[in-house]
Amino acid sequence: MTNSCEAVSSWLVRWGGWLLLAGLVASWLMPMPSLLRVVIGLLGFVGSALLLRRIRADRAAGEREAGERR
Repeated sequence: MTNSCEAVSSWLVRWGGWLLLAGLVASWLMPMPSLLRVVIGLLGFVGSALLLRRIRADRAAGEREAGERR
């Protein structure tokens, strides 16, 4: 179960920002059903949030390592 959750999380982190951008561009260029627009936007938002969370965790880990080296 956790492997599939990690796989989905990894996929969303990798493609979430692009999905959000694609949803915004597609909503301007062509009419889309509102439900599809919401789904693309939510996937993009979640992916972007997970990416920010991973960046913050990596930064905190780097700061901890730098503190231990001193």
